[in-house]
Amino acid sequence: MAAILRFTLAALVLTLLVPVPALAQFGAQPIKILYGFAAGSGGDILARIVAEKMQATLGVSVIVENRTGGGGAIAMRALKTAAPDGNTIYIGPNGPTTIIPLFDPKAGYDPETDFTPLAQLVTYEFALAVAKDAPAKSLAEMIAWLKANPDKGAYGTPAAGSSLHFLMVKLAQDKGLDLRAVHYRGSTPALTDAMSGVLPIVCLPLVDVIEQHRAGNVRILATSGAERSIFVPEAPTFAEQGVDIRVTG
Repeated sequence: MAAILRFTLAALVLTLLVPVPALAQFGAQPIKILYGFAAGSGGDILARIVAEKMQATLGVSVIVENRTGGGGAIAMRALKTAAPDGNTIYIGPNGPTTIIPLFDPKAGYDPETDFTPLAQLVTYEFALAVAKDAPAKSLAEMIAWLKANPDKGAYGTPAAGSSLHFLMVKLAQDKGLDLRAVHYRGSTPALTDAMSGVLPIVCLPLVDVIEQHRAGNVRILATSGAERSIFVPEAPTFAEQGVDIRVTG
């Protein structure tokens, strides 16, 4: 488990994939971009930006289809069964492409043989945030609160088997916490539940949390980069607070 965990936390990319062999027979047929999570997140917005630029460049229709479920695995299976002509593309994080097949022998696809990687698109950080009414104002206070109230240890992530999921597993192991994952079909529904008080804690891509943090609807306690984010410089990193987590997507 330790070796797998180190691999999981080290190999984070948002990738663009096509089924093998991708012949790129562009023409009248629309190009479809599969995204395995709910609309409204940073990844979904990125997919739509890519679609817009591809459409302008190639002169063909490019659509984004949100195939949610299975932590992104449903979109990956849809990619595998698509015609290998370059007209179906997947955009998403590395959870579905590399992590899920390591743990689920029934994933239904092999990333090494079924797909052709095209590009890494972006890098990004993660954020640990709490509901606005949570009593913790820092990571240390959150840890103390959870040790005193182990029944409050539910947290939301965009998907089971995601890098965010394993980040929280490492935090729980390092600090002796009883944390219980609640997995959603993307960042948006998890953040909505945190803002409404259904969940006390979420761990999400930073880009998906910034605006609600600034509005006071959630409170970011830690970011996962080696240094503080220029977008939320008031939020300290995990490392600054004595937790050996440095992860970027």
